[in-house]
Amino acid sequence: CRVWFSGGSRQKHTFLHGTVFKTAFNMIKRSALAFALFVLAAPVVFAGGEDEALFSSAENSFKARDYAVALKDYSEILEKFPTFRFIVDAKYSRAWCLYELGHYEEAIAGFRDVVEDHPTHPLANESVYKIGQSFFDQKKYDSAIEIFSQFIREYPLHPKTANAHYLLGQAYYSLG
Repeated sequence: CRVWFSGGSRQKHTFLHGTVFKTAFNMIKRSALAFALFVLAAPVVFAGGEDEALFSSAENSFKARDYAVALKDYSEILEKFPTFRFIVDAKYSRAWCLYELGHYEEAIAGFRDVVEDHPTHPLANESVYKIGQSFFDQKKYDSAIEIFSQFIREYPLHPKTANAHYLLGQAYYSLG
């Protein structure tokens, strides 16, 4: 560390050089990375009643990819709290859990509920895509083609439209 004076103002300045600077910089970089990881891994917490506590638990289980536990919690929310402010999110996430667990027909029904009951909600378009993906994963290519074609027509600017085009092409290819 060196000390120098700037001009006539007599202000004392210090600056780091060489290995001292690199060490300080690396410590700051590691601290920033650790903080970012802490924020990303932090559990979802809602201040509220039983409905929000259960939703928080479901979201944390979902985040941890414990889909069976998340499914149970989302199902309980839908049963006990049908007017919950995040009911659409709970419906969508429940369907996603079913999809991840390989229960495709139930997942499709869940995603369809989101589309039919909440057609203007942002998760409605995501649900249409997941229906197509569910059909594709089951090798029900005719149904996947129908859904992906609908998705592309209705949501041409959606971020997943390019992937829908790809899966549509794959479905046609698989049919021969």
